[in-house]
Amino acid sequence: MPISRALSLIILSLLLNVGAVAQAEQQEAMGTHAALESAKSMEAAGRWRDAIPMLQRIATLDPSNVEVRWRLGRMLGWSGQRDHALPHLRFACETSPTTEHCIDYAETLSWSDATRADAQALLRRILVADPSSRQAKLQLGRMLVWNAKTRSEGVTILKEAVAADPNDADAALTLAEALSWTHESRAEALAIYEKTLAQDANNGRALTGTAQILAWSGRTNDALQLYDQVLKADPKNEQALRGRAEILNWRGNYADARALLAPLHTASPEDAATTLELARSNFGLRQYRAAQSLAQTLGSDPETRELRADLRRSLGAYTSIGYAGRRNRQQLDYDRLETRLSLPIAAGQRLTFGYRPTYLRTKTDDFNSNFYSVAYDAQPSEFVTASVDFNSDTHPGYSTRLGGGTLLTYRPVNSVKLSAGFRREAVEESLLSQRGEYLGSTLAGQVSSNLATVGVSYDNAAHGIDFSVEYSDGLFTGSHLDSNRRKGVDFNLGKSIRGDRPYIRLAYGLSYVSFDYDADQALAGPNPRLSGGYFSPTAFLLNYAGVSASGKIRTRLQWTADATAGIQNVDSTTARFADSHFASSIRTGLIWRVTDRDDVQIGYEFLNVYNAFRRNIPRITWRHYF
Repeated sequence: MPISRALSLIILSLLLNVGAVAQAEQQEAMGTHAALESAKSMEAAGRWRDAIPMLQRIATLDPSNVEVRWRLGRMLGWSGQRDHALPHLRFACETSPTTEHCIDYAETLSWSDATRADAQALLRRILVADPSSRQAKLQLGRMLVWNAKTRSEGVTILKEAVAADPNDADAALTLAEALSWTHESRAEALAIYEKTLAQDANNGRALTGTAQILAWSGRTNDALQLYDQVLKADPKNEQALRGRAEILNWRGNYADARALLAPLHTASPEDAATTLELARSNFGLRQYRAAQSLAQTLGSDPETRELRADLRRSLGAYTSIGYAGRRNRQQLDYDRLETRLSLPIAAGQRLTFGYRPTYLRTKTDDFNSNFYSVAYDAQPSEFVTASVDFNSDTHPGYSTRLGGGTLLTYRPVNSVKLSAGFRREAVEESLLSQRGEYLGSTLAGQVSSNLATVGVSYDNAAHGIDFSVEYSDGLFTGSHLDSNRRKGVDFNLGKSIRGDRPYIRLAYGLSYVSFDYDADQALAGPNPRLSGGYFSPTAFLLNYAGVSASGKIRTRLQWTADATAGIQNVDSTTARFADSHFASSIRTGLIWRVTDRDDVQIGYEFLNVYNAFRRNIPRITWRHYF
């Protein structure tokens, strides 16, 4: 074969191979382009999870394709794969540093506490290069307002972004949400919401934002109406569901709140606001381990730190020491030291030891006592609680008296609680009933109540109505005293007029108690009843009105206050049942969270019962959590 012909064949073969490669590359490019366009269509349709595998294949074939890497990074981030998203977004930002690519990279960086500072630094560099970038301002403003220290700067930046385009409703609502977090700027936030609703009466963000401000202002019923309006149009609206659950948590309706929050958490486990509110629901239901597991996934904002501190108090051991005094016109005054050590022994179980030395005074005699106790508390489930305790009360030179009791509660449904129990305890009304007295060589007195109780309570949190009724029956017994049967009924009907911040409840109550005989009455006979010297009329009826309130002063102070006033009728040795008299009581309490591990509790009680006693009891306690 001539050399020229051989060369021709070689050249022809090379040309054919080059053409085939070019054709293959052209076909591959056409396939990549078609795949990218298909992924874009999926993204536009909200099917970005389906688009991810397609974009991953393209990125493998063409790792330098900025648009593919950028879109893939965004979608991986949306699907919760932040660590896989960041390399793609960083490549897009660094290779083709357009504002949009770098803003998306910064947004994904901001999702972690560890890289949020890097995100803010990147956005500040973007704004130095392009001061007019509204998207960079919006993104940076959103990040800054979440931190109390930088919130003011964040609001300023958001206002600049809104001013650049007043018709951008989403940007205006973002600003309103940030303004609503501070009491002083909530009026400004409401104005933005009202302007938005004037243009779109069904705007879900504006309605839920308004509802949140109403809730924080104590107008929870109005807030619930707005949340219901949003949920009627959009039953799965996360903000409305979470806002409704937040109010239910404030009102103590933890089970219904959890029912709303659990599906939200399952759908979006990374949502910190939902996780926090769900943890609060579990805490309120005394499901402390479940609440702790959720709290561990959260950051270190003040609300989360407060919840963790509450969990540490509930799950950990503690010791306390305190003072209580009683002044009752020297009927039976005392000064008392109260100490306690409480230890968790298993999930939902606690063992508590107590020691209570007391110095008591009467008009005729002063004496002291030592009281020892041990208590076991358990919550086998969120529907059942049980407790049992034993105690002994000793007075030097006198016999020891034993006491204790048990209580079982059960919730067949969230709104109903059934209870049953029995309790034996000292009647601390007089020298005779408390310590006893020797009549010659015979000890008389040391009166104890031995009462069984059954009760039912109902709480309709949606309408703020509750009631309870309890029946008690048993014997008052004492050394060388006849047993005195005591039976009674207590009824209480309440209506909350503010569900939270502060909580206020109005109530009407009725209490009826009867004894077989008046213990102050001495009867002659073969077995004379000795004078008991304690309040046990043959009939006692009290009708009263009451008001209760509780709230917080920031996060460190919690307060409670209860007051009742009413009319009582007493049938006893010195009073006729037909005669009505005034009765009243006051009880206040303050808890100061000095540190996350130390509390100081201060309280005062006043009780005025006609023809019996008028007590004043101040109390102060320090408690340390380990």
